[in-house]
Amino acid sequence: MAKLGMLLTPHEQVELEYILRKELEDLLTDLEDRRLEGLLRSVLEERYALLLRLYSRVAPPREVRRFLRSP
Repeated sequence: MAKLGMLLTPHEQVELEYILRKELEDLLTDLEDRRLEGLLRSVLEERYALLLRLYSRVAPPREVRRFLRSP
């Protein structure tokens, strides 16, 4: 597995946090829709988990806790 390092300015970090937060909020809304099932739901859950890991690297822990889902 390759590792990638990034140097961000404070403004870029804020922008990245914002983009990831908005995407997580959208995915949460989609995942609350009980009509979604099967492959689509699993793809959304995988994407959510990936974005949450990224978000946890740039956002304060208190903000990350807002997006933790129970299994």
